[in-house]
Amino acid sequence: SQGRLSGSYGASDTALNLSYALKAGPTLSFGGGVKFITSSIGGASARTAAVDLGGLYKLGTIGPGVPTIGLAVQNIGPGMKFLDQSSSLPLTAAVGLGYRLPAGLGLAMDYKYRPYSLSEISVGTEYSIIPAFALRLGYGSAQTVSNASRVAGVSGLATGFGLRVYGYSLDYTITPFGSFGNSQRFSLGAK
Repeated sequence: SQGRLSGSYGASDTALNLSYALKAGPTLSFGGGVKFITSSIGGASARTAAVDLGGLYKLGTIGPGVPTIGLAVQNIGPGMKFLDQSSSLPLTAAVGLGYRLPAGLGLAMDYKYRPYSLSEISVGTEYSIIPAFALRLGYGSAQTVSNASRVAGVSGLATGFGLRVYGYSLDYTITPFGSFGNSQRFSLGAK
């Protein structure tokens, strides 16, 4: 087409998550969720559902300064099928460690293993300016395995905030994805 515009298309992804968690004691919590996913590229679209499961274990029972370990398996379910082409969901097994300091500062790190895609190591921090409002900053480095050697993938800073009022929460995150632009995530919660 010698540099002339020959057409365009749109793409979008939407996921609706319904989650539930419960405390099984002062140091142990479990949770799970069901998500309904739709994706469209140009005139083709696909729908599916998936399940997430996870747990948290506090390495002690007294407030701040107690490390917490988390485990999760996400995106358990069938893949997406666009017309005659199928693709797997990004199945993820994750383990993380969190530590909350008394001054409203939280530190976290995690490892996400994705058998079909990029695995990732992330570190982050959260600072609660007041109990209802927290600022967040993190760094993630995604890697993939190719021919038994590790190849660097997407990495970079992410930032966001959390707001908690009267048992409700609003969380926002923006993550750069290089030439793909930015990913923005909004989460609403009720306790």
